[in-house]
Amino acid sequence: MANKRMISSSTWSDEKFITLNDVTRLVWFGIITNCDDQGRLQDNPLLIKAQIFPADRKSAALINDSIDCLVANGMVTRYTKDGKALLQINNWWTHQSPAWAAASDYPPPDNWIDRVKIHAKGGTIQSLNWDQPGGYIEAMLELHSGYIAATQPIEKIKVKDEVKDEVKSEDEQTKSTAAVGELARVFELEIGELTPVIREELEQAAETYPPEWIIDAIREAVKSNARKWKYVLAILKRWQVEGRGENRPGNGKARVEAGGADLEKYRKLYKEQKGNGA
Repeated sequence: MANKRMISSSTWSDEKFITLNDVTRLVWFGIITNCDDQGRLQDNPLLIKAQIFPADRKSAALINDSIDCLVANGMVTRYTKDGKALLQINNWWTHQSPAWAAASDYPPPDNWIDRVKIHAKGGTIQSLNWDQPGGYIEAMLELHSGYIAATQPIEKIKVKDEVKDEVKSEDEQTKSTAAVGELARVFELEIGELTPVIREELEQAAETYPPEWIIDAIREAVKSNARKWKYVLAILKRWQVEGRGENRPGNGKARVEAGGADLEKYRKLYKEQKGNGA
C-alpha cells in the first residue's frame, strides 16, 4: 500500500501550476497519487488515463500532451531505463515526507538518489539514504568532483567597498530590496517555491554576488535539471573562485592552489568582474 501523498495548498498559486490547463492539472495530481514511494511510474499515457480517468472519454494522446507540458515546465523527468519508458517527479523529496518508503520497481533517472525505509524480517528496519535529502545530486557532487579534489575550502570573498561600513541611504535600500525581489521572482519562476530560509540565503547571496550572476546561476541549475538552491550556490562559489564566462582563467580548467599568489589573482579578477557588472 502506498503512503499518503502530500499536496501543498500553495500549489494553487504556483506560477507553473496556474499556467496548466484543467486536464493537465488533473494529470499532475493523478501522477502524484499513483506513483510509487520514490515518485516514479511508467510513462504509459494509456495506463495513466485508465488510472486517473477510468470513466472519462479522454484519449491517450490528450494525456500524452499533458505529460509533455509537465516535462516542459520542469515538473517531471521523462526517461528510458532498461527498456522501460518512465516518469520521475522532480521535486518529489522536496514535498513528500513519509515515515516509510518502499524501494521502486523501476530504476531511477541518472544522478538521482532514492530514499528507502522498510520493515524487514526479524522485526528489523532497513534503510537506504534515509538521512539524505534525496532527489537529484547536488552540483558539487554531480559536476565538479575534479574541482573539489583539487581545492581546499577558502573563506568567502566579499568585494571591498569604501562605504561598506556606512549606513545605506534610503535610495540604496530601495534598490537592494528591488534587486532581491527580482531574484526571488526569478527563483520561483525557474525553480519553485521560495521558503523563508531560502529567501534569507538569497538575500545574503545578493550581498556577495552581482544579481546577474545569481540569475545566470539559477538558469544554469535549471539547464542541469537540478532545481535546488544548494546547486545554485555551488555554481556561484565556483564562479567566484575560478572566474566566469570569457574571463574565466584557463577557459574553465584553472584550479585554485591552497594559499599562494593564485588566490589573490582570482580575488582581483572577481572584483573586476563585479565592478564591470559581469
